[in-house]
Amino acid sequence: MAPIPLAEGEYVIWSSPRSKTKEISGRQAVVIAAVGLYVFISLAMLCVFAGWPGFIGGVATIVGIVAFVRWYRRRTAFFMTNKHLIDAGFIFKQRIPLSSIQGCERYVQEVHTRFGMERILTDKVLLLAGGQTITFGPAHDFDGLWELIHHGILASTIQISALPSLDGELAPAEKRTDVFLLASTTTDGDEYGPLFIGPSKVIRFTEKLPSMLERILFTVAAAQNAPEELEHHVQQLVRHPQAGHSLTFERDLTTASVNEGVLTLVTAERAIKMQLRPGDVTRATAFVRMWRPAHPMR
Repeated sequence: MAPIPLAEGEYVIWSSPRSKTKEISGRQAVVIAAVGLYVFISLAMLCVFAGWPGFIGGVATIVGIVAFVRWYRRRTAFFMTNKHLIDAGFIFKQRIPLSSIQGCERYVQEVHTRFGMERILTDKVLLLAGGQTITFGPAHDFDGLWELIHHGILASTIQISALPSLDGELAPAEKRTDVFLLASTTTDGDEYGPLFIGPSKVIRFTEKLPSMLERILFTVAAAQNAPEELEHHVQQLVRHPQAGHSLTFERDLTTASVNEGVLTLVTAERAIKMQLRPGDVTRATAFVRMWRPAHPMR
């Protein structure tokens, strides 16, 4: 991740490298052909006037340029924080306040071919921000960018301030002490979806949630709602057709323990062990201490 300056209280919630160019325009093709011809002529002249040392030096320079271009395309260049949308370009940089974004459309490139004009969908967006039209992208994770802008900025389906940061800091929903929420769980090296422990239910999503549903879960869980109300929302999320499979246990019939970074849930039918991230061990241990154990006669 490229280092970017952040204000106090600002954190990154989304990032993406640049996407590869899918189509090139006629002008771009002419420029590429001209550059290629120039490189070929330069190498030929170096070979003639400077001999093999000059030729080898020219090749080394070209290899260095190609390596730089490949690194530039693969580096993380686009970020969204809880306050700004950032293009951390190598020379030209953009920092757009989220509060200034009023509209967003996908940029469509018009390419002239011998068969006429073709309209090509790109991975760029056109933003209406601060009374200006700003081109942003192309982002490799275009769908994630589009989702956050349309559902988190232009609409309130997702609350940007409720989303977890990419540096591992806890999201507001994960700081709650009346319920327990893990964004993801791991068992025997396999990654699973969120774990939620409410007043009466233990719900584990056995498949990773689509990003939209996961962000909705964090938004709902960060709201100032009662644990029973939040548990009802999570049960509704379980029934969503895109939520995949899940397991639901009665909390009163489940015991829990944390040992050496592993959270173990035991019911009458099964025992589930989940490896915890270092940042989750402390809060999982604290929550388990308040656990009401299963009744011995049940």
